[in-house]
Amino acid sequence: MSRRIRFASDSISQVSTLALSVLTLATLLAAPPAWSQTILHYDFDQTGTSVSSDGTSNAPLTLRNSAGTATDLHSADARGVSGRAGDRSFQNTGASDHGSAASAATNGFRADQPDDAAIDGLATFTLSGWFKTGDWTGLSGKTPRLVENHDGANGFNLQFLSGSAGDLKLEIDSTSAPAPLEASSGTTGLYAGKSTWIFFAVRYDGTSSTGNVDFYRGFRNDAEAAELGAASAAVELVASSSLGCTTCTLDRGVVGDDGSGLVIGNRDELGRPFDGFIDDVRIDAGLTIPATLESYRQGALATDPISIEWSSSTTVATTVADQNQNTITVNELSAIDYDATSGRFWGVSDKSGRLLELDVDFDSDGAIVGAASIDAVVVANVSDYEGIALPAGAQSVFVSDEASPPQIREFDLSDGSLLQSLAIPSVFASSRANLRFESLSRSYDETEMVAAVQQALTVDGPSGTSTTIPTVVRMLRQVVAGTSVTPAEQYAYVVEPLHATPLGGDGSSLSEIEHLPDGRLLGIERSESSNETLIRIFEIVRVGATDVSQGAAATGLIGQSYTPVEKTLLFADLLGKLEGFAVGPQLPDGRLVALAVEDNSGSGPNVLHSFVIDVPEPGLGALLTAGVLALGLRHSSAGPRRKVRENR
Repeated sequence: MSRRIRFASDSISQVSTLALSVLTLATLLAAPPAWSQTILHYDFDQTGTSVSSDGTSNAPLTLRNSAGTATDLHSADARGVSGRAGDRSFQNTGASDHGSAASAATNGFRADQPDDAAIDGLATFTLSGWFKTGDWTGLSGKTPRLVENHDGANGFNLQFLSGSAGDLKLEIDSTSAPAPLEASSGTTGLYAGKSTWIFFAVRYDGTSSTGNVDFYRGFRNDAEAAELGAASAAVELVASSSLGCTTCTLDRGVVGDDGSGLVIGNRDELGRPFDGFIDDVRIDAGLTIPATLESYRQGALATDPISIEWSSSTTVATTVADQNQNTITVNELSAIDYDATSGRFWGVSDKSGRLLELDVDFDSDGAIVGAASIDAVVVANVSDYEGIALPAGAQSVFVSDEASPPQIREFDLSDGSLLQSLAIPSVFASSRANLRFESLSRSYDETEMVAAVQQALTVDGPSGTSTTIPTVVRMLRQVVAGTSVTPAEQYAYVVEPLHATPLGGDGSSLSEIEHLPDGRLLGIERSESSNETLIRIFEIVRVGATDVSQGAAATGLIGQSYTPVEKTLLFADLLGKLEGFAVGPQLPDGRLVALAVEDNSGSGPNVLHSFVIDVPEPGLGALLTAGVLALGLRHSSAGPRRKVRENR
């Protein structure tokens, strides 16, 4: 797949070559767009009670609680849009009644500044930024403020209409003539993605009297976009007169000079809190063109997101010879891992204590072109094994166990003998039956293993049988030093609620964790109704999450305050009962191929699925400006390619 450079210009949209001279690139980077100019820009990446601006106005914001006291309301590290270390956001989650005028105890916090003449009297302007909100069901008629620069008679404000299924509304000046008074993106829930970062942009053209308000929307990646019905994550015009919007007109002319200051996340007299996270807010003078809005979206992400696509499926036999040359059956595969030395995969059977070696060939697009069961190893302790992790060289194997209490053991791969049983913190003894250590993964640099239970411990919360209440699983990080493996931090991971009813299987749970070569983690969730199984794959970010092995949370999360790991949705589709997922060899174009296994419930052949993972080179997002979008290069981690065949 070729990469293209896109320019923020109405006349030049794409260039299909990377042969761009350094002089030309430098010129583009240095030249700001003539059609709009950023007055205020707040990225919320700092700590403390003040937020600086890098626009033409450097007027800072002050973060305040509901009593007006300056308070550090920055989120934890890596809780900004990108989810990367060093990226924070405005965590305005102090309100208990999203958007409602209520008592001083519940009317929320804010970020504010005194009256700024730089944003007064604008004839045209563009508001943009990101927000993420939670559950606002039933809050009909509430109008939380994203951006407020309005004194009741003059100015502008941008509202999130929680009572209208998640739309935006722009208000200019007072409620007196001329009409119309407000512009709205509609009542179709365009911005309704709960617990999902959404990019917004609203343009107002006061030089026109009709059809002069446009609403734009974007997402972090295509998978999250698909959840809200969008074709891609890129910035898209979603409401305007050209799209048939009948409320996209504000005949107000030049915005009146208000006497109030700017407020983000509320209004200056409080009572209209936006209960959620806000990030990367901009106020531009002028009508910012879509290509520049797209550069804002990509710039906030810092790097191209990981992408995952399903490629193919096949079956392999369940009958194979073990280490003693006995013919045995190996089915109900519940986990899989990849041996880079041999180029083969190892799976583990659910309840038989049997390991299966698989030889799988892929073509250059990641499709399976051949798969065979090679041999098996019967291990010394037969139990309910659910996770597998191979150390480098694959002389031994670690497997996690759903027995009570949950265990992780190491076995010799040559004869199946037990080498060691790992120490497991006592809190995991409160795990639910058949919902214990489902996940196990070992990092490429051999420094850690990560395990996780399938659904919440009894001391951590409810199981995953609800369509509205998530189950919170506990992850265990273990430090690897040679043959020694010792418990370290623990983290909370919030699993998505059940996607549909009636309930089937285990409900909604975390079925696998997998390391990527660069150290990042993937989480594979499975949501089972009686009619279908939804598979979701997320990127997991632990930076900024609470170590729940410490303090009161160490014995249970119920009633405790903590920050869970951050998740970014990368893939969602209806597939089979996937239980294992392993990153395998690198394809010729630099992408990675992954193999997943289904639990066949003890009948029929073993089912395999292949996926293709694109992990872009980090750091290139820093090149983004209003003039140039991303230059993308693929991750080039080394790895054997002997199991990848060129297309003929």
